[in-house]
Amino acid sequence: MKKVFIVVLVIIVLSSCSSNRAFYNITLNDVVCLNEKISVDESNIVNVFNVKENSTSKYEDRSISIVWELQRKQLCFALENRKEIAIKILWDEAVYVDEANQSYKLMHVGVDYAGKNEKRSDAILAPMSKINETVVPSKNIYPVNGEYGGWVCSNLLKRDKTSLLGERIKVLLPIEVKGKRFDYYFTFNISSKVKS
Repeated sequence: MKKVFIVVLVIIVLSSCSSNRAFYNITLNDVVCLNEKISVDESNIVNVFNVKENSTSKYEDRSISIVWELQRKQLCFALENRKEIAIKILWDEAVYVDEANQSYKLMHVGVDYAGKNEKRSDAILAPMSKINETVVPSKNIYPVNGEYGGWVCSNLLKRDKTSLLGERIKVLLPIEVKGKRFDYYFTFNISSKVKS
C-alpha cells in the first residue's frame, strides 16, 4: 500500500510540473512598400500555422520572396532576390516595432552583442540568390552580471500584458536596388493563443 501511495504521489508531482505555457500564433497580415506602389493583396501572403511555438509566413512580389518564421525570442527569415541585379539590405535602418508601438533597431546574426547599437554593414544579395537571417530587437539583448555573466535575449512579446490578442508587431526592412530604396513594412497580427 505504501508503494502505491508513493507512486501516485510521484505521478501527481510530476504532472503538476508539466508545461502549461501559452503561445501565440503570429501571422503576416500586411506588407507595404513605402517607396513604391506594389500591389499587395491576400494572394501575395501565405500563413502556415504551427501548433508549436513558431508561425511561418511568406510574402512575394516581383522583386523579393521572403519567408518569416517567428519564434519566441527571434524572427528568422529567408529572403530571395528575384531580380537579375544585386540588392542590398540596409541593416543600419532596419527596425522592429513592438506591440506597444515602440521602435527598436534590429540586430542580425554576426553582430556582436556588445556593439548592438553600433553601425551595421549592409548585406548584398547577388542576382537570383537567397540569404537566411535571424534578427532580434536590440532592446531584447542585455548583459547579465554574476559568476558566469554573458548576454541574455528576452522574449519578443512582453509578458506584462494579460492578453496580446489583436496586438501587432512590425518589421521595417529597407532594401536598395540600383541606388533606389524600397522600405518593406511587414505587419504581423497576434491572432490566437495556443497551449503547448
